[in-house]
Amino acid sequence: MPRLISTKNLRNLRTSSTFTATQNQTTFNFNYNVGYVDAYINGVKLASSEFTATNGTTVVLSIGCQSGDIVEFIGYVKL
Repeated sequence: MPRLISTKNLRNLRTSSTFTATQNQTTFNFNYNVGYVDAYINGVKLASSEFTATNGTTVVLSIGCQSGDIVEFIGYVKL
């Protein structure tokens, strides 16, 4: 039987942080559950091969950002 989740608690199922990158920046501090994080640069979702997120606190991009890039991470709750 599927697990039901109350809609009033949906806002607690994810966290996010947005950063303005510096030139060539690759490392960002963000708390997340390993395997449950998405990364975006300037609104474009990165493939999982384009970043490393294995320790729950740091996300490392494969390629450095341009100065002023908007980097966003969304972490999801592991149910």
